[in-house]
Amino acid sequence: MSESQDKLSTALQHWDYGRMLAGKADRIAWLRSEAEYIKGMIHRATRSPVPAQARILQIGAGPCDVIDYWGEGERHAIDPLADEYKKVFAEFRDSAVNYVTGGGECLP
Repeated sequence: MSESQDKLSTALQHWDYGRMLAGKADRIAWLRSEAEYIKGMIHRATRSPVPAQARILQIGAGPCDVIDYWGEGERHAIDPLADEYKKVFAEFRDSAVNYVTGGGECLP
């Protein structure tokens, strides 16, 4: 990582961490409700519930997102800053989610 990328990464981590802490309880409640909302949308679109053993991928998951509150299944998340976020946001993440550093334009 170049020096400018490292500075940007540090700035993003600081901003995201402050945002997460500022409304931690509200953010967690919102993420849980979003997970249920998305499951409901999938259920309505496919006319069947999301199987408990489903494989789920969230692209651009950021430091912590819906994937951490999905609850079941094989969960994967990809984000360009996944390694950086892992260092700072472990307390907000579900350790069962497999976070991978990368971008949606070129999936590993």
